[in-house]
Amino acid sequence: MNDFITLIENILNQLIGSLEWVMLIAVLGGGIYLCLISKFYPLTKIKSAFILLLSKNENQGISRFQALSAVLAATVGLGNISGVAIAIHMGGPGVLVWMWITAIIGMIIKFYSCSLSVQIRKLNSDGTFLGGPMYYMSLGIKNWGKLLAIWFSIAGLFGVLPAFTANQLTQTYINVINPNDFIFLGDFQWKLITGILLALISSFVIFGGLKKIVKVTSSLVPLMVGLYFFMGLFILFFNYELVLPTFKLIFKEAFNLETILAGGSTDVGDVSFLVPVVRLGVTTAPKGTPWHSWAVVASGGMSIGHKGMVFASKALGMTMIDLFTNSRLRGEIKSEFKLRKGNYIYEPMLPPGPPPIGEE
Repeated sequence: MNDFITLIENILNQLIGSLEWVMLIAVLGGGIYLCLISKFYPLTKIKSAFILLLSKNENQGISRFQALSAVLAATVGLGNISGVAIAIHMGGPGVLVWMWITAIIGMIIKFYSCSLSVQIRKLNSDGTFLGGPMYYMSLGIKNWGKLLAIWFSIAGLFGVLPAFTANQLTQTYINVINPNDFIFLGDFQWKLITGILLALISSFVIFGGLKKIVKVTSSLVPLMVGLYFFMGLFILFFNYELVLPTFKLIFKEAFNLETILAGGSTDVGDVSFLVPVVRLGVTTAPKGTPWHSWAVVASGGMSIGHKGMVFASKALGMTMIDLFTNSRLRGEIKSEFKLRKGNYIYEPMLPPGPPPIGEE
């Protein structure tokens, strides 16, 4: 069974590795093309969009605000926090600039996707409409439209699969509340109970249809977005002295060639400016697994994690032996470090000394 699962994982990893470049070229290339051919038309209509959003909608169906709430409910969440943190860890602070640029391009793509969804859609016998990319593909593209619509639907099924979010919520509940301290049933039993409760609560909303979904999301989304917004303001206000240096670092690292080629931040970032360091990369998890996630933790207890760490231990051990026994090698390392550092004096963003203790 384990061999079969490993085979499936390898096949999926190979497919994902190839599709990542296709998606990057298609999304960025298509977005830039739409930006240029439209002369950034969607960005010039942001003010009009807010006016329409807040105006009264006399058409049938859901309101504009309810439609926006339904979209935000599926967009704002775990990925906006942990996803950005993982991106910064892997690519450094400069990755934020490219995320902002990609977001602007994505907004323009979304504008035309929504426009096509309204213009090319299916009318039901009861007067309601069915729309979306799968419909304007199948109705608007003669030869390959149906195939593209099926592919989009399959990809969308995996893209919105709530298994990751449900697992994180359940695991957080187990770690924080620790219900076994009150009634000992075991972690698996409590996860099962929590999962069933989540499914039951969600079913009351989902089975109520689109109007029930947008009614709930339009009530919860303003609270959720407001909470995110004011938490961000709170963090910025109490760390105001770091705002300008942080923005300076973000834009500096965004165009740092060494960061682009070698990767981003590490756990020895400050140390690497003071003494020579060496970095070793080994495979301890399947390709494409996001770091600082439960999947990486699980991989540590599998054969792939064990083999990777054994190889890393051997490489580090032999490297230390070479450094201790070869004085010429140590001298070359010190000389290279001084040459690369030059006259640059590193100043850490954190103030010197222990953190301040609040006065009573």
